[in-house]
Amino acid sequence: MLEGDGLPLPVVKSRLTGTHGIAFATRFIEAVNGSEDGGGGTAAEDRAVLRGSYSELHGHLGDRKWVPPRMATRCGERARPGYAGTRAHEFLDEPEVLRAKVKLLAELFRRAETPVIYAGAGLSTSAGVSDYATRAGSNSVLNRAKNVAHTTHTNATTASDTTNAISGGGGLCGAGKVLSPFAAKPALGHHVIAALARAGHVWRFIQQNHDGLPQKAGMPQHLMNEIHGGWFDPSNPVVKMSGNLRSDLFADLLTCEENADLVLAVGTSLSGMNADRVVSTCASKATPGLKQAGPTTFSCQNAAQEGAETLGSVIVSLQRTPHDANSSLRIYALIDDVMSLLAEELELEVHDNVSNKPTGVVASNPAVFQPDPLIQKLIGGRKIVDQDVFEVPYSPSDGLRTAGCATKHTLDLREGARVMLTGGPQKGEMATVTGRNADGHWRLRVTHRQVSNSGAIKEFGEVRLLGSWWAVEAMVGTLPSIPVVTVAGGDAAASDAA
Repeated sequence: MLEGDGLPLPVVKSRLTGTHGIAFATRFIEAVNGSEDGGGGTAAEDRAVLRGSYSELHGHLGDRKWVPPRMATRCGERARPGYAGTRAHEFLDEPEVLRAKVKLLAELFRRAETPVIYAGAGLSTSAGVSDYATRAGSNSVLNRAKNVAHTTHTNATTASDTTNAISGGGGLCGAGKVLSPFAAKPALGHHVIAALARAGHVWRFIQQNHDGLPQKAGMPQHLMNEIHGGWFDPSNPVVKMSGNLRSDLFADLLTCEENADLVLAVGTSLSGMNADRVVSTCASKATPGLKQAGPTTFSCQNAAQEGAETLGSVIVSLQRTPHDANSSLRIYALIDDVMSLLAEELELEVHDNVSNKPTGVVASNPAVFQPDPLIQKLIGGRKIVDQDVFEVPYSPSDGLRTAGCATKHTLDLREGARVMLTGGPQKGEMATVTGRNADGHWRLRVTHRQVSNSGAIKEFGEVRLLGSWWAVEAMVGTLPSIPVVTVAGGDAAASDAA
């Protein structure tokens, strides 16, 4: 039943309670979570510490002297029912091992020329946005680390220190559930990745999530590939699990797959999505010499002397993945903990949601996105984009950047203006700007037309959002194209006159 149907254990417990009573149901679930096979899992993930090859525990560059990760949360459910993957048990590296691994990660970033970030839903869980693979509920490592100081876990020196952190005494905190995921604010992990980009350590960011949190933290949109759709790009609606990837974004994914010399996978179960290929391919191309080097001999200088071309994959996740054994470096820790330590190692300048609120690492200027005063009490900060009409170097016919950014055209996003989608499955469809939401993003009502078999035409509207950062980058001309353009006679003034 568990294997064939992929039923969540709470559902199984509910059914058993109804037929056999709560006592029997409780004992059954405890047996599944605590059995030697974990209800079908492997003995490797059902012990107090994780067992396996050193590559599975630490990656090819791992030190054989490092102690294995320990189990922090036992959960016998499948992380992603219906997909490749493992049980949802959660593991943590010991503090001294974690710090050593992050030092090695910093070395890899210094060496990499075309590093790619590949992010799954786990990157945003500490921002209050739900993921799929966390199955332990309130017992998960993240939930037990919420609303506490940003100190104990990453500064711990013993196993008991780390245990205390996760049981309520420390660890990088995550946000509580947000009123709406559209209004979520970036977590520390998003801010550090944005800082990596500003420092030149991110060539591309492939984002499986739809939430726009990297851009809110300051990640340049022109580095982003929202391969599964984006809530703040009206031309890129969310792709259904049975749907097709956008052709231009898939082509860009293949370019990343071919050229990445380092892929950092964070918060993804790597359970068999098409986009996972960027991780597996980079891992398979890792320079053979690196796999035998180990952390005691590997360094940027040595790698350069040996002519290393591909550094492989780094996986950061609390849960095991099918790609662990092929990774160059495998880290079991909270993403925000890893990013905090990485910011220290690389001496990054990390921005925050609110300019006067430190993040726990080096903080300075506010991030690109700031919400307006209407919701300051909810998510803090202030809006920085106040204008709605922009002169941008993009063609009004197709949204492509003009040659040399020499010719500029008006992009009118005032309320009532008419714009056209320039890409995606609804390319060419019209939309009307209906103002801004409380966060300062533009609301667009897209008009869809359907023609029935009888020839009858049905029109219906759908509201989508355009992130405020699009206008900022469009004015500079860093984007190859923009998702909407103002059509002739579609500006707000013309609409008012009509």
